[in-house]
Amino acid sequence: MKDNTTGKDRKLLARWMFMAMTAHPEMRNLSAVTPEVRTDTDKQLAALVSRLISVTCPGQVLAAGPQNRKARMEEAFGALGEVAMLELMSNQDVASSINNYTQFLDLSKLKDLLQP
Repeated sequence: MKDNTTGKDRKLLARWMFMAMTAHPEMRNLSAVTPEVRTDTDKQLAALVSRLISVTCPGQVLAAGPQNRKARMEEAFGALGEVAMLELMSNQDVASSINNYTQFLDLSKLKDLLQP
């Protein structure tokens, strides 16, 4: 499935994943996702999943066989989610943000552990 998606598709999936995570009580304050945006994104993702399963990749879905289909679909969408996150993480702004915490590390406490 990941070979049959575009960067736009993968960004949509990453957006949806982010929104899903912000539903957690400890993450809600990190996002101002409105119910309308949530519903619109859910609809867009549903259209993407429907397209992948019924139009773009039906042969691969059927080839999994009825006994393995659920597990193979979970595996395929898991791999697609990984690719979507990697694509976002490769953005320079995201990479910079990921490293921001290092300015607050107490290197005196870590020095001995981090040296070869």
